[in-house]
Order: sequence, then structure tokens, then C-alpha cells
Amino acid sequence: MINKILGFFSWLLSFWKGLSDEDKEKIVDIVVHSMTQIFKTYYRSSKKSEG
Repeated sequence: MINKILGFFSWLLSFWKGLSDEDKEKIVDIVVHSMTQIFKTYYRSSKKSEG
């Protein structure tokens, strides 16, 4: 099982290395935007439950 996980991360790293800097930047921007939305939703729901 651990070999499959390591294999996946190895594949992911080789995939990442093959991307252009522009594509990497787009992916990072998408991830940051998504995480921002998730944390905003979480924060708002936690504030509603407190008060």
C-alpha cells in the first residue's frame, strides 16, 4: 500500500516538473482561490454557530 502512495506522489512530482511555469502559476492560483472560498465558508458558519 505504501508503495502505491509513493508511486502516486512520484508520478505527481514528475507531472509537475513537466508543466510550464505559466501552467504551474494557473494551478496555484486555482488552489489558492478554492481554499480561500472554503475557509471563508467555514469561518462564516463558525461565527453563525457562536452567536
